[in-house]
Amino acid sequence: MKGHENLIPNSERSPDEVRKNSAKGGVKSGVTRRRRKAIKEILAGAWNIRLCDIEDPGVRKAFMTAAKSQDGKITIGEAMTNGMVLAMIRGNALMSQLVLDLMKESPAVKLKEKELRLREREIEVKEKLAEKNLQEDEPSEQVEFTFEREK
Repeated sequence: MKGHENLIPNSERSPDEVRKNSAKGGVKSGVTRRRRKAIKEILAGAWNIRLCDIEDPGVRKAFMTAAKSQDGKITIGEAMTNGMVLAMIRGNALMSQLVLDLMKESPAVKLKEKELRLREREIEVKEKLAEKNLQEDEPSEQVEFTFEREK
């Protein structure tokens, strides 16, 4: 692999250098998490905006053209849903999978939900068995140790 010879493993670095690199990674991770959160909030807020209410005329026109909306009375969420269903109808397998996943109707999602229910049930049973075993255990006899010193 090209450039692989330039990599230095952490085991060959000084503890101070490893600490600094870890700190950089933590800071970068925080920046990425905040950026993703902001994007989610923007998308959640935009979901209910009607296309005709978009202030920027260029963006409004682009959205209305993409959504094939004449009056712009539909929301961004509705336009996206319409586009997803249209792509699904046209035979886009990935979009079909996405729509089924969102509806929690895909076999993979149903299987994961079933596995989760089974795990929860398993935990409940184990807890009941542990509780039952604790109740059935007889109190142990107390043993007294006496130590004698040599004289």
